[in-house]
Amino acid sequence: MTPIAVIFADASAPPMNSHWLEQLSQISTIVLAAAAVAAIWQVRAAIRQAKCALEQNNIALEQLKVMASQLEVTRTDIILRSKREAIAVALEQCKRYAEHIVPHFDDLTQKMVAKGYQPPQNVNPEFPFIPQEQDPVGAQIWSKEIELRVRLNNLFFDWA
Repeated sequence: MTPIAVIFADASAPPMNSHWLEQLSQISTIVLAAAAVAAIWQVRAAIRQAKCALEQNNIALEQLKVMASQLEVTRTDIILRSKREAIAVALEQCKRYAEHIVPHFDDLTQKMVAKGYQPPQNVNPEFPFIPQEQDPVGAQIWSKEIELRVRLNNLFFDWA
């Protein structure tokens, strides 16, 4: 025996010519140990993958938050633009009203005043139509003076 073999030799160890089942048991122990190491490596890889998936979910959540804030900004922008557009259209209509109706309205008002009509002073702005009972002179002029009624209707319908 070599000196190294003497150091590691165990007096109770069986002789080297052991049975094939014992050798198979030793080999299977080594294979099982390697399989355990591979299983531990797979578990660690699965844990790393789960951490990466969690990080991706957090990134997706942040992207959803950014997208929600972008949608809110877009919504606010659309509301602001629609208000601006509504104001621009209202101003254009006021301009057209001032250019097409107001210059002709003074002439009609003078003709109605000459027929005894006094325009009412307190008109409800939410419902500017005056009933016949409150303004019988205006109703009488409206029903009898076809020329004034036609001119007034033409003013309102021609400018639109």
